[in-house]
Amino acid sequence: IYMEEEVENEILALSSIYGDCFCRFSSQRFRVSIMVECSGVPMEYPSSAGSKVELDFLLPSTYPVDPPLVTFRGALVDTHTVFWQRVREELTQDAKGMAGQPMLFELIQETQQKHLCLLDRLRRESEVDGAASEVWRSLFLIDHMRAKQKYVKRVSRWAEELQLTGQILFQDKQRRVLIWLEGDRNSIHEWAVRVRTRDVDVDSQGRPCKERMMDVLYEDNTGSERVAAELTIMECPAWEEVQKHLLLGRVTGTHLKGMNYRS
Repeated sequence: IYMEEEVENEILALSSIYGDCFCRFSSQRFRVSIMVECSGVPMEYPSSAGSKVELDFLLPSTYPVDPPLVTFRGALVDTHTVFWQRVREELTQDAKGMAGQPMLFELIQETQQKHLCLLDRLRRESEVDGAASEVWRSLFLIDHMRAKQKYVKRVSRWAEELQLTGQILFQDKQRRVLIWLEGDRNSIHEWAVRVRTRDVDVDSQGRPCKERMMDVLYEDNTGSERVAAELTIMECPAWEEVQKHLLLGRVTGTHLKGMNYRS
């Protein structure tokens, strides 16, 4: 049985490891600040702010049978919410695999590694931006998503890996979904290939399946400026709301005419 004394010893060990970067608020709540060094990160993320992320832990009375609640604070957390939301989901999943044993240090180390990956991605994006690469924008229509959460998680992860930004637009009471992406043209094409050739959804029998009914409605070169900072998910109450987001994303033109999206 994992006793309260052992939980206390685990927290004290963290305090010893992280020193001034550890702050305890109560018997079950504490904060750890992690720093990551990565040269070449854009100036808008200075080392004093961009390389620091604070992890707030809240331990349930049933810890470690149940995972801790972890939230993040920091400059990069505010500007890359989708990334950190995914990190939190992955930490929770990994914590379930370590149920019943000490896990706090492992979760902090995992977060530190993901933080480093984000900084490295920002460095690479900065180098690409310096080369004034062309930004392309594409609009996709997906007929339906049966396993919506799984589908969105996978296509969002691929967009992040390929450094694509944009929006996933859902309209209430409609099955079809619009996704617009912006970034490198080859990366957009690679994203579409993954969606069509890898399992992203389930069929009527609940079996994993690929996307066979995705249409490309629009593709164009938009210059060198992006509109979106990341890939976001929007629930739209009406078609007019969908149109508003498309206009803000500069996805306009004759490709929208004749779309019977209300039906």
